[in-house]
Amino acid sequence: MLDVRRLEVLTAALREGSIAGAARVLAITPSAASQALSALETQAGATLVERLPRGIRPTAAGERLAAHGEAVLTMLARAESELSGRTRNLRVAAFPTAVLGLLPSVLIALRVSAPDLHLQIQELEPEEGRAALRAGDVDIALVNHHAVLAPDVRGPWRVVHLLDEPVLAALPLGHRLASKPSVQVEALREDPWVMQKAASPCQDLVQRVCGSSGFAPTVVASCGDYRSILALVGAGLGVSLVPQMALAGLDLSSLALVPVRPAVHRRVNALVSSRPGVQPAARPLLELLTAS
Repeated sequence: MLDVRRLEVLTAALREGSIAGAARVLAITPSAASQALSALETQAGATLVERLPRGIRPTAAGERLAAHGEAVLTMLARAESELSGRTRNLRVAAFPTAVLGLLPSVLIALRVSAPDLHLQIQELEPEEGRAALRAGDVDIALVNHHAVLAPDVRGPWRVVHLLDEPVLAALPLGHRLASKPSVQVEALREDPWVMQKAASPCQDLVQRVCGSSGFAPTVVASCGDYRSILALVGAGLGVSLVPQMALAGLDLSSLALVPVRPAVHRRVNALVSSRPGVQPAARPLLELLTAS
């Protein structure tokens, strides 16, 4: 029978992209992690990873075994929690539109799939969430950024990609382009703009998109949430770009929401602390988030 602890090393190594990364997450030495992986390959009778100059790459057999290993480790963690009668606590930072548009359905499903897992949620902007994760104040931070960027590749966390959500043009109903099937961002260069507040990742996204279309937007209002932004757009004050998740639960009757060309996406990731014990506790939540 395959050794469970060696399976844990394999799954961690593939998540982290290296044996050293697995050792860091599991709080063991790189030598011990390498030995465990070699022993697992002997047990399995197959090469599970290709060792590269920088990191590792899974073989087909390694990918299959890691998928089974993740399922086994998740079930064992749940069984251990049920037998001990303990509850597991997970501290999650989430940006406002994720709290509104992503977490509610996940929380409902989590009560069924992992009733022993208790979440403590803080609504924090992405940069605040990163800071809280670095300080050890949260275990997971949900963050967002323009899909063409990669600001989180280096940090004391594992990056889990959740989704790339479309960003739409929000226009007043009477706007000249409101009835079009799609709109080029460049066609909005003469319009006044309503945006998120300065230094937010969403304003950064809009500024970058407009800049790549050859203009700097004329900002007539900056707001702290999308409810306010869409209310002002609906009143005819200006136009905006809005991620799809921000539309949850809002009255959109005074707006036209039009896809933009070229397509723009906002990337949503989960940053998972590398501290011991966080990865197993986070598995049920991450499974639901990635399936959303």
